[in-house]
Amino acid sequence: MERAKAILQQYEDSEEKVRSYPEPLPLTDEDVVDPYEPGCIWQGSLWEANFFKIDLLSTELMFKYQSMLSLKLPLLPELQSLALQQCQLIETISRYPQRGNGYFMNFKNSIGISSMFLPREGNFQMWSRRKMAVMEQNGYIIAPKFRAVLAAIWQLPEVNHWWLPHDEGFTDIMRAIRTLSEEKKDEPLDGFRENVRDMKSLFWKLSVDDPEDEQSPSNSHHSHT
Repeated sequence: MERAKAILQQYEDSEEKVRSYPEPLPLTDEDVVDPYEPGCIWQGSLWEANFFKIDLLSTELMFKYQSMLSLKLPLLPELQSLALQQCQLIETISRYPQRGNGYFMNFKNSIGISSMFLPREGNFQMWSRRKMAVMEQNGYIIAPKFRAVLAAIWQLPEVNHWWLPHDEGFTDIMRAIRTLSEEKKDEPLDGFRENVRDMKSLFWKLSVDDPEDEQSPSNSHHSHT
């Protein structure tokens, strides 16, 4: 992991760092990060490095979280900081005019993990919910078990049904895909695939039922300033 960080660090002063953004939109209270920070992302031949950096941050976050669980340590503010860095990168890429088609699928391995550790304020939750909706609208179906995890962390049971209020963006084709996914979920699985489906290998000690459990990211109240 440190070697990967060192490789990225070599390109921090690259000429392909984006220093300005064409026609930036005014920021509002709904914006959870500054998506126009100079030098946040790369362009040109280093464009793919943006997705590598997001995945690296996600890997570091989960490694540190699992280490804290193993050692029975309290959550550190650093976990939230790593999630916020991912959030900023994702939002900056999403607004960049030259992002290209299909860019959003590069977030499928990281956006769920970062959403678990972002601040619990409503605007952060809505940011995550909108990104999850876009992910599914682009054809990547979020596992029901993981929807349940986020619903419990956010204390929003309606997320088990759909990400956005009033079924916004929940099209007929999305409903049909969800139905097919639910049918597949009910098929008998062997032990290994059962664990994969339930994501036990990733969230083996994640508690979302006990609000007093300090090991759960749902109870991290660290500042995000």
